[in-house]
Amino acid sequence: MAISHICFLGASTTHGQGDEAGLGWPGRLMDLTFEGNPDRPAGYNLGVRGQTTRMLVSRWEAEVKQRLPDYGEVAIVISFGLNDIAHIDGVPRRVPLHRTLETAQKILEDANSLAECLWLGPAPVDESVRPIRSEAGHMFDFRNAAALEVNDGYRGIAASLNIPYLDLLPDLIEDARFTQALKDRDGLHPSGDGYQLIAEKVSGWDAWQDLIK
Repeated sequence: MAISHICFLGASTTHGQGDEAGLGWPGRLMDLTFEGNPDRPAGYNLGVRGQTTRMLVSRWEAEVKQRLPDYGEVAIVISFGLNDIAHIDGVPRRVPLHRTLETAQKILEDANSLAECLWLGPAPVDESVRPIRSEAGHMFDFRNAAALEVNDGYRGIAASLNIPYLDLLPDLIEDARFTQALKDRDGLHPSGDGYQLIAEKVSGWDAWQDLIK
């Protein structure tokens, strides 16, 4: 049975903070994939700004279950983790690495039993644009070395659970287009062109194409 509902789970980079069109990569991905198709799947952006994996684990299942269809099938596309590595006002990172990986494994195990899942790894940050001042005045510092550690751990979990994993970091960290999109905003959240680039990468991913056919 065809996928009729797609839930996109994550934090601010899933929500699309910084995107002048307000679409983020999920909205842009749906437009790229289903442009002109009146029977396109329902797409639900479940990104919440600032949330760590420890926050996501307490809400994601209820939100997805509220969107389970009476017909067709649901899929979950997951992308999270950068908030875990943040240092706020100089204190230690918000979530230790082992806790991030333990929580991610629980989320993915449970999600995989509920629906077909795809997993996007974290995107890089622009370390030259840091620290980032939040609207509340706090200073957030992100490092790509920490993002790479999370990415390596995620990749191993995905392999153990047989969940398709799109490794964005190696390509985007050297991509001038994405780097410029980060510089055009705050170094963590790209402009719309950066989100468009992520959407293009997902759109061309074999696992995404297999999901929607």
